[in-house]
Formats: sequence, structure tokens, C-alpha cells
Amino acid sequence: MSVDIALNRLLWELEVNACPALRQTVLDGWVCRFSEGYTGRANSVMPLHEGTMPVEAKVRIVEGMYRRANLVPLFCLHSGHEPPDLDCFLERRGYRKRVFSNCTTVSIQTTALQGHYDHGSPDLEVTEVPTEAWFDALGTCAGCPPASVTILRRMLQRMVPEAGYALLRDSRGRVVTCGLAVLERRWLGLFTVSTAPEARRRGHGRRLVEGMLAWGQARGANGAYLQVISNNATGHALYRKFGFSEVGTYWYRMTE
Repeated sequence: MSVDIALNRLLWELEVNACPALRQTVLDGWVCRFSEGYTGRANSVMPLHEGTMPVEAKVRIVEGMYRRANLVPLFCLHSGHEPPDLDCFLERRGYRKRVFSNCTTVSIQTTALQGHYDHGSPDLEVTEVPTEAWFDALGTCAGCPPASVTILRRMLQRMVPEAGYALLRDSRGRVVTCGLAVLERRWLGLFTVSTAPEARRRGHGRRLVEGMLAWGQARGANGAYLQVISNNATGHALYRKFGFSEVGTYWYRMTE
């Protein structure tokens, strides 16, 4: 697959803004993020630009910062990362690829927002601020433990782009699916799309995604992006229905 480096770098900037860390600092083109261990993205180094410092010197500084924060040094690398030999350097230094769900890569996907998306379901709500029901759904739908939800509350208070917090209820009024849509620069990012285990394979995820796309399109979005674990066949099948296709990948390298 031919990788559009400029597009991948743009999506990486949008990703940084859509997942606001509790603390972050910029080190010569690398964004170093700290959020008390909740999610890899918010607790890792995300290289945006190559910078001018020697890579080894920057890595040593990074390692000191993360260890002082009682976090494992973690790098989040994507298809357009700079410098291009950083991945190999980290491997030689003893950094291994992080494995989650028996996979080491996440697919970055985009689609153009064309045509009409249905947002007319009375069972779907999208609010501009997160409700208590939305936070509760992170536990029932996404399996997020209470301590992590507490951290995420604080992270979302730092959100700058426009966001939509989506919930879908079943015929009995129970929340079965939740998601987060973040709008910036006419791009709509989809995050935390999750369905309660007992409600899966009933079309709830499709209805939620379509509703979030409609919400973004009504606010001027003309493209959407998301990330899905590379071996998540169910997720890939859902997103293909909306024209999503892979434009790159990202992965983590970590050391003890």
C-alpha cells in the first residue's frame, strides 16, 4: 500500500487534539503525553516532526521523563513518522512492539462523507457535552473500569475541538452503544465506538456510526477517520459499509 505521508501526519495532529492528555510537553517535534496510564495514546511519545536534536539524545530525555512519571517509556509510531529510522533505532535499543488483542498494529482509515446519512432515529442522541449516561456506557459497552472513566473525565475537560457524545438505546430504553465524534478542520474522528456484549450483531453499531457521520456532516465535515485494530474483522466489516479504507497504520514500541 502506498502511504500518503502528508495525510498521515495531518491525521496524527488531529488525533493528538482529539485525545487530550492530562499533561504534555513538546520535545523537538515529539509530543510527550502523560495521563496516569489510561490508554497508550495519551501516555506515549507521538513524533510529529523530525526536529534537529540527535535521536539518541531525545530518547534518553524521554526515558527520564516517563520514568519520573512512573510510566513505562512508550512510543506511538505511525506510517508517516519522522525520522524514518526511529522504529529501527528503538528496536536496537530493546524496545519491543506492544501486543493487544493478539495484534501489534492498528489500521488508520478514512472515508469521504458523501450522500445522506440518517440521523432521524429517536433512539440516538448526540450531545455536545458528555452526560452521566455516556460515562456509564463506557463501563457497560466499552468495559472501561471506574478508575479509567475518572481519568477520562478529566481528559475530556481539556477538549478544544467540537465534540459529539453519542448514545444509542434499544426499544426498552437501555443504552446499547456509545461513541465519541470529534470535529476539526472539516475532518470527523470516530472514537470509542462500542456495543454492549449482549447487544452485538443486531445493527446497533451501524446505526450509531451513521448517526455520528450525519452529526459531523451537518457541521461541515467532508471526511472522517478512525482507528481499528488490524485483526478486528467485525470492526472492519462495519466500517467498510461506510466506505472506510486503510491509509496507514500505527503501532507502539515499549521498554521495561
